[in-house]
Amino acid sequence: MRELSGEKLSSIDGHLLVDSTGNTVRNADVPVVNDKNRVISPVYLNPSYSDKRFGYPDYKARTIFLVKGVELEETPFGGEEVDGLHYVYSDRFDHRGWASAWERVEAENRFQNGTAAFYEAVIQRITEDPEAELQHIMAGINSATLYSYLVFGTKHQLPNA
Repeated sequence: MRELSGEKLSSIDGHLLVDSTGNTVRNADVPVVNDKNRVISPVYLNPSYSDKRFGYPDYKARTIFLVKGVELEETPFGGEEVDGLHYVYSDRFDHRGWASAWERVEAENRFQNGTAAFYEAVIQRITEDPEAELQHIMAGINSATLYSYLVFGTKHQLPNA
């Protein structure tokens, strides 16, 4: 374990964002899940505006899920993304459609709520695209509203999003 600002860091599946010398980089203080069936903590799925890792002063989205073998690249604006993925913000989905898809996935009871597999299934239902493959999830805080949001990165452009 490492300490950053007096806070102990833990790794999920042994994955922390580190450089070649072992120093933590970018958002290494936010654990990154890389197993679609592992639950992502609600603290990271719905971050609070008071959580300095997501909020003031920079309000940048932080990676909370990334499939194994995929590398993040820093964007010109200080964010991070995976080259070749298509991104959509959670607020771009119709609220009623999202709620309906969420309820259908919960009723199927195939995936545990809070996992990337669950979110992938919801996205597949709402977009009516069974091939939608979720590769990357980021969480952030909207600096104007202070509400949390998620950003989903998929292998191909999502219809209806």
